[in-house]
This record gives sequence, structure tokens and C-alpha cells, in this order.
Amino acid sequence: METYEQLVGLPKHVVDFGLPFTYFIFAVALLSAVAFPAIQLFQDVKKAITALVGVVGLALVYLLCYLLAKSEPLILAEETITAETMKFVEANLFMTYITFSIAVIAILYSSVSKYFK
Repeated sequence: METYEQLVGLPKHVVDFGLPFTYFIFAVALLSAVAFPAIQLFQDVKKAITALVGVVGLALVYLLCYLLAKSEPLILAEETITAETMKFVEANLFMTYITFSIAVIAILYSSVSKYFK
């Protein structure tokens, strides 16, 4: 039987300190990522409305992706993935494809549009 250090690759005291520290850093980053934009939005109401329209638009696109996703269960050799999980995964894949496509189109548009100004 392998020891903890052989399995993880680090001494146990490093993991015992590092893991909670990582959670703390993640919580600080998450709080900062939510708090600072929220403060900015409350300072300028017009930007808040624009941002809200964008968030609602993304939610509608995700709803469309979820409705288009298939819900067939996947049967593997060892386990079965439920229909709900497959639908969730496929909806997230669709959303990834759509947002990546929008990002590429926006990059191309911004690169080409400056030549016509």
C-alpha cells in the first residue's frame, strides 16, 4: 500500500496548509470579482441597465442551449450517466461553442472595422 506522500506527491503538512489557503485565496478573488463590478454598477445606472440586458441575453441563450440539448443517457462499461447530466453537459458545450464564436467574430470585427473608419 502506498503512503499519502507517494500518492499525492507532497508531504501531508503541505497539503493540510495549502488546501485551506487555496480556498481562502479563491474566496477573496470571488468576492473581489463580484464586489468591485457591483460598486461600479451602482455608481452609474445606465451601465447597470446595459449590463443587466447582457446578463439576461446570456441567460436566454443558455436556456435555448438547454432546450436544444438531447437527454439520452450514456451507458459506459462501468457506469451509466443520467439523462439530466448529459443534457446539462451538452447545453454547456453548446454555450461554450456560441460564446467562443461570438468572441472570434468580435475580434475579427474590431480588427477589420478600424480600416473602414
